[in-house]
Amino acid sequence: MWLTAKLNLMSGVVIGATAAMVMKKMCERKQCKKHQDAHAPASDQGVEG
Repeated sequence: MWLTAKLNLMSGVVIGATAAMVMKKMCERKQCKKHQDAHAPASDQGVEG
């Protein structure tokens, strides 16, 4: 039982750390994309392909 609890805790830590890293990457991409959109010409914005 102790081993199972430890395994669950460790897997939770790994999953949480992975989720945090993914969210950080996504936020960085959004900020980078916003920054690029601010400098993009108006003709490129709002066009669906």
